[in-house]
Amino acid sequence: MGGLNVLCSLFFSRDDLHKTENKTASFFETVSRVCDLTGKKANNGYVVTFSHKRNKKLQQVNLQMKKVFWEKEKRWVKMKVSTKGLKSINKVGLEEMAKRANIDLYSLPFVDVSEARTEWLKENNKPPVKKNKRAMNQEKYQAKIAASS
Repeated sequence: MGGLNVLCSLFFSRDDLHKTENKTASFFETVSRVCDLTGKKANNGYVVTFSHKRNKKLQQVNLQMKKVFWEKEKRWVKMKVSTKGLKSINKVGLEEMAKRANIDLYSLPFVDVSEARTEWLKENNKPPVKKNKRAMNQEKYQAKIAASS
């Protein structure tokens, strides 16, 4: 193990090594397939063939990225929830489930449904639409066609 540290120190400083470790740790935390509310994660199991051979298989959780409406704060909270967690939210409520899982709902990404927002929607009849950057400009397209022919 000591030889590995010496070899690494030839190419990287200690600060560089710590930076890469932190980046990989945060990467795997964001990509993990774990339910935010219930903590469910993949189960190790077997696929059994007709001849009774056993092959290992990961049985993944049925996770969904969902926006769940938080009644108290009048906002949509975005979270990664298993379908079992969704049933529990319907039965018990979002706040109670977050309390059981020790989750601060204020720290999660959200979409606000405030009174000012609803008034703006009433006045303008529709929500603002993002401009499609990839959409072709019709005037430039027609000019290109005319120039080529």
